[in-house]
Amino acid sequence: MNPPDITRRSFLFSIALSACTRPRAPRYQGWLFVGSEAEKGIVVADLAEFKRVIAIPLGEAPRSILVCPAGVFAACSSTQTLYRIDPARPKITAKIGLPGTVAAMALLGESTTAAVLLDRPAALMTIDLASGKTLSKVPLPAGLAPLAVATTPDQVAVAAGRGILRFSPKSGALLGQTDVGSAPGPILFRNDALTILAGLPETREIVTLDAVTGDLLNRLPLAIAPRHFCFNPDGGQMFVTGSGLDALVIANPYQNEIDQTISAGHEPGAMAVQAQQNILLVANPSNVTLLNIDTRRLAATVAVNGLPGEILVTPGGEYALAVSQDSGDVSVIRLATVLDRKQRTKPVFTVFPTGGGLRSAAIVPLAR
Repeated sequence: MNPPDITRRSFLFSIALSACTRPRAPRYQGWLFVGSEAEKGIVVADLAEFKRVIAIPLGEAPRSILVCPAGVFAACSSTQTLYRIDPARPKITAKIGLPGTVAAMALLGESTTAAVLLDRPAALMTIDLASGKTLSKVPLPAGLAPLAVATTPDQVAVAAGRGILRFSPKSGALLGQTDVGSAPGPILFRNDALTILAGLPETREIVTLDAVTGDLLNRLPLAIAPRHFCFNPDGGQMFVTGSGLDALVIANPYQNEIDQTISAGHEPGAMAVQAQQNILLVANPSNVTLLNIDTRRLAATVAVNGLPGEILVTPGGEYALAVSQDSGDVSVIRLATVLDRKQRTKPVFTVFPTGGGLRSAAIVPLAR
């Protein structure tokens, strides 16, 4: 018996019907802000449509971007300016002049107060972003080049020179200074704010300090030169990547010890955590490695465009965005798909361009 004849029209109709009945993946209602060297400003993309919509010229790529209830703030070093951007339009609505070039910036908890670390001249400022007013400003000791900053609502830790400096954000007073022996790289407070953890790339170790007294608690030797820190959702594990070995180090910050060193793809770099399924995402050249934090085993590997300089996860955990540090292309990973064991291939959901020369990036929720 001959098979029934299928016309081109019926074939196309069947495809259209299939497309109409297939549920559309939920999209995140918000923006992606990308600081771009090529654009000398910020490129804004609509995450509901996964497409670039506008570029905001600033004259240079912002060193860092902060998102808080007062708006989006972009810090530019050469112009010594902090730009306030209304994400609803989006456009620049205010400029805050700074008495130095920006080395680093971080929010104090969930407030609208930011700690801004300056160089040339070296100083630490606290600024109320809602009003633009300077709350405190204290110069750093002479000869110290500022490197990084970590914050809690009640304390600011600054990596500068060969030491860690502790400040009160309310008064700006220097609480103490601890010499750790070499220039610190990444720095974080433990979740309970009682311990400071700093990576020392030159000596390949993590040092832990008492956040109240500044006393050195421990030196933890590593197989890598630490460059990136990332906590799991409850703060009980800290993940460390860096140079020197294709490995991921897992530290126990509450026990002051190194737990394990495992494989995390080639040249692991930037990291992010998806809390909903307890997944660690690790950037590798041309792909992203997904690890199950509970089992510490490989969950998936996804090929992406370029070398991811940032990995961002949308607040609901639906998507991960891998932003290429050279081209600025954003590879969108739909996590439910790539974590589905029945799905043999692990493709990106889509890719869209922003601007080349990534300097910073942030997800900005759509105001409701």
